[in-house]
Amino acid sequence: MEKKRKLDGKLTHSQRNFKNIIVKQVLSGKPVNGTRAIMESYGTKNVKSATVMASQNLKIPNIREAVEEALRAKGLDAPTLAGEAKKLATAKVEKVSADVKLRAIQDIWKLLGAYPDRKTAHLNVNLSGKIKDLSYQDAKKTLLKMNEESGVFIEEAE
Repeated sequence: MEKKRKLDGKLTHSQRNFKNIIVKQVLSGKPVNGTRAIMESYGTKNVKSATVMASQNLKIPNIREAVEEALRAKGLDAPTLAGEAKKLATAKVEKVSADVKLRAIQDIWKLLGAYPDRKTAHLNVNLSGKIKDLSYQDAKKTLLKMNEESGVFIEEAE
């Protein structure tokens, strides 16, 4: 108990509420919905903001630990899930479709942090000064060359 109190002490009131809602969802067997938990705990009405905030909150070590503990209590830890995925890959599914069960396993893997964050890159290029003084053919060649160079850049970034 003392450890929990110490961990919770580092969280804001809204973060503690979020953590409690998520843990309650996990333990109840209800689908886990971080966006709804954020909307309830922070009082936000913007779904996009709530989705981003849920993702950020689930990365906070104290919250992650509490969620993982709740998942372990339900027998939903990494070794168990790996075993379930293996069974699913080799078993004949009857009442629950394989897609539904696989989606549930993927959602739990995400909660456990098994999926890396998406890689994103933004590239802004201002071409108006360069291109407006060129002839059509020169502008076309320049744009094609820049497109080719940006493709190489993107491949290197991946």
